[in-house]
Amino acid sequence: MITNAAAATLAGNPVFTSATYVSDSMSVRALLAAELVMTFTDPTPYQEVYFRTAELQGYEVANAWLIGATAHLFL
Repeated sequence: MITNAAAATLAGNPVFTSATYVSDSMSVRALLAAELVMTFTDPTPYQEVYFRTAELQGYEVANAWLIGATAHLFL
C-alpha cells in the first residue's frame, strides 16, 4: 500500500482528496498536481517520471518534481 497521497493518486488508488487532505503545503500541492495529472487523457509520462524519481530519490523529490512539472497548468 502506498502511503504518499500524491503517489497513491498517481497510481490510480487515491486515499485522500485535496479537499480533505491536511498536511504540509508541499504535500497538498503535490496531491493537487497528482489529481490534475490524472485528468489528462494520457497521464502515463508523468506517472513514469514521478515513480522513477520516487524510487531513485524519494517521494519528497518526486513531489517537488511533480509540482514543478505542472506549475504552469495552475496559472
